[in-house]
Amino acid sequence: MTNKEWLISTQGALFLKASKRCFEQRGIGSGKLEMFVQPGVVCLAFSIELNLKALITSEENEPRNIHNLSKLFKSLNGKTQDEIIRQCELSKEDFLTSLGNIEVVFEDWRYVYEQGAVSLNMDLLHKLSEVLDNLTSDRISRNG
Repeated sequence: MTNKEWLISTQGALFLKASKRCFEQRGIGSGKLEMFVQPGVVCLAFSIELNLKALITSEENEPRNIHNLSKLFKSLNGKTQDEIIRQCELSKEDFLTSLGNIEVVFEDWRYVYEQGAVSLNMDLLHKLSEVLDNLTSDRISRNG
């Protein structure tokens, strides 16, 4: 383990926690609830990106300076890709199609106001973020 992959995975874990807090519904008085969806999606997508980059680094590759989740995923070795797909409980074809649909979510959702109506597979985002968090935690000790 290098210091770099530890730092990347730690940041990924922090952004995952931040996304969970954004998605918490909180009472704001008068029976109203508040939840920060857009920042939650951005943090969730960034946690996925960082954990992919941590895994790429752990495989002794240099992660590319991109946000595209499909391209980052394809930078992983085949065994790691297969493990992620298996844990997401999708066929390879369905996983790759679904990943392609969310591959630029970090960029799109930072500027969602420019796009009008948008849709998003939140189930995959949540599942993939948890799978990657667990996988990086197993492979890269966050305890230093």
